[in-house]
Amino acid sequence: MKRLLALPLRYTGGEAVAIFNRPRLFNLYGLLRRPIRIAQDGVPDSRTPPFIEILWMPAYAVRLCALLRGKPSDDVWVTVDGCGGHVQVLEDTRHFALRDIEEESFPPSIAETEACELGRKGLLHYTLRQRRLFKPIVQGVEEIACYWYPVWVCYLPRRFGTRIDFKVLDGHTGRLGGARLRIAVINALIAKRKRA
Repeated sequence: MKRLLALPLRYTGGEAVAIFNRPRLFNLYGLLRRPIRIAQDGVPDSRTPPFIEILWMPAYAVRLCALLRGKPSDDVWVTVDGCGGHVQVLEDTRHFALRDIEEESFPPSIAETEACELGRKGLLHYTLRQRRLFKPIVQGVEEIACYWYPVWVCYLPRRFGTRIDFKVLDGHTGRLGGARLRIAVINALIAKRKRA
């Protein structure tokens, strides 16, 4: 068990299975649903696809200082994924807390200095895309903290021509992950295999 700064896990394994099994066109609106197991330690049968497991992915919360019309504006938080490097504006930092994590957690593969630079550039790109008369000017990094967020990974039976097939679900927000989150999970799994 590790004690890490992390976001809370809001979706249980059963709720994640229900989201992954939601009726869609690809499963003929629920007719081709297969039972998805939740992986358990010490039970090898629970790890035959399709199954889900929880992984704790690293990220950096970066607080940046910005100037608006020459005056300091409110500090802006961005999050930089610790394995994928993608940047998003962080709207709320109240849910961060030290939590006991039993499941597998990955170390960040991006250094703090690189995360600061990625966060600054990401916020700059974000402000340039907004349609405002006066745009904030990103000054510098005020604070940075490494944290972990939960991701449910659903491993699927291999399809023809693929080595691995999986879906991801953000365990904090309940949103299905896109290509960026899938790439971050793949990067974390590859780094783990290299370390082993």
